[in-house]
Amino acid sequence: MLQIRPTKHLIGINICGDYKDLYDLVDSIYGMCGFDERPDSPYYGVKDLLLGMCYEIRHAYQKSRDILVVDNGMDEDTMKWHEITTPTENVYYSTNIFFPEALFVAIALPDTYPLSRRHYGRHSKYKGKVYEPRSLMRFYRDRSNLEVLCAAVWEALGEAIGEKEAEKLMEMRSQMEPDYYIDYMVAFVRKCNLRLINTKFKNRRDMLKEITRALMEKDEEYYDMEKKINDWAREFGKKTYQVRTRIEYPEEIEW
Repeated sequence: MLQIRPTKHLIGINICGDYKDLYDLVDSIYGMCGFDERPDSPYYGVKDLLLGMCYEIRHAYQKSRDILVVDNGMDEDTMKWHEITTPTENVYYSTNIFFPEALFVAIALPDTYPLSRRHYGRHSKYKGKVYEPRSLMRFYRDRSNLEVLCAAVWEALGEAIGEKEAEKLMEMRSQMEPDYYIDYMVAFVRKCNLRLINTKFKNRRDMLKEITRALMEKDEEYYDMEKKINDWAREFGKKTYQVRTRIEYPEEIEW
């Protein structure tokens, strides 16, 4: 079963699961993002961050990140009774994701489901040549896997800042207007990563609350960044998604 918890120093979340847990999650992310998703699509920013998480999760089950061996509850008496021989431990794979990125995905992803649904079923608008369209039944499976991911991220936030505070933020999310995250400037989310990293540990719980609100309210800092990116895009004749802001993280991060 997929397990998500805040990291020790509250910089991010740790995603942990067995091979099939993580493989299925990655498969569902690819399905919901749409193999023919264009960079100028309305939710390109949301899906770009989701695919960034997907990259880390995929590398985890490919054994490029942390590997854990955990007791699975099996014992010699049970094996003798059932006349079988099995391992007494399971292998789990894990990786870390910055908290602001995980929170943004949990907050914004549900808005993308209606548009993502068009990639599924016999009336799919998919026009690719490599992958076959997925059945409509797969849409509900993929959406469910991502809803588990989002719910677990919210739960990790509750563990970090307290359930009551997290519930207030969830209620705030439930009252937001639809289509809020169309053309969202996700460079702001990456800047929030840096803001959290540069916050002293004793203040990170409060900073997590502040960042979560900022991801839902678009504070002054967001609008300043949006204006600069739009100005740069116009000046150089680019699309906003082609403008890359320079955000450098420390080489060593105490997760």
